[in-house]
Amino acid sequence: MTIFDLLINDHRSVNSILNQIAKTTVAHLFKREALFIRLQEEFTRHAISEEKVVYAPLKRKKKNEFKEDDEEHRLVESLFIQISRLCPSDSVWTTKMALLTKMIRSHVEEEETSLFKKLSTNLAFDELDQMSRDFEFLKKETAVPMDSRSSSLRTFFGS
Repeated sequence: MTIFDLLINDHRSVNSILNQIAKTTVAHLFKREALFIRLQEEFTRHAISEEKVVYAPLKRKKKNEFKEDDEEHRLVESLFIQISRLCPSDSVWTTKMALLTKMIRSHVEEEETSLFKKLSTNLAFDELDQMSRDFEFLKKETAVPMDSRSSSLRTFFGS
C-alpha cells in the first residue's frame, strides 16, 4: 500500500467511528463512551505516526508551510482531553463532539488535497515507499497511554 492508501484508510476508519458516535443518544451511554475511546486511540496512533513519518520530512524541506497543521493537531488533542473529562450524557459533551467531528473532517479534507500534492511533488518514489513502511510500523508500535483515554464514566459513576 502507498502512503496515500494508508492515510486514506485511517481517515475512513476515523470517519466511520465519528458516524457511529453521531448515531448514538444518551440512552447509549456505554456505547458512546466505548466509541469515543476507540476514536481517541485510532486518532492518536494515526496522528503520532503521521507527525513523525509524514510531516517531519516535509517540514525539513518546507519549514514554514505546516504551522496551521500543527495548530490543528494541538486543537484536536485539546478537544479530546476536554471531551474525555465530560460525561457522554452531558449536552456539552455532544457540543464539543460535534466541534471535534467538524475539525477532524476539515483536516482530513485538507490533507487529502493539499498534503497529498505536497508529498507527491516534494518526495521521490523511494522516499514515499519508505514512508509507507515507516508509517505502518510506527502505527503498530504506538501505544496510547491509559491516562489519555476517556475517564468520564468512572467520574460519572463515582469510581
